[in-house]
Amino acid sequence: MDIEDGYKVRLFFKGHSWDKPKPENLDEFEALFQNASEMIEKRTKRIVDALVAEYKQIDSIMKKLDKIGAKK
Repeated sequence: MDIEDGYKVRLFFKGHSWDKPKPENLDEFEALFQNASEMIEKRTKRIVDALVAEYKQIDSIMKKLDKIGAKK
């Protein structure tokens, strides 16, 4: 199912829906935790990658400012 801006809804377990929000058996619980863990891992990686990129950009700017300051 597509929402907006290419966002894809991912079901936590087979049969998951608004009418069936909770797992009802062991297989569904296992799927829920596996899928949730994968989602958390992927989102965490994206956040870390974004923070590293931002740090590198700030570090680059600081080095340029240091060079400007050293020339005075």
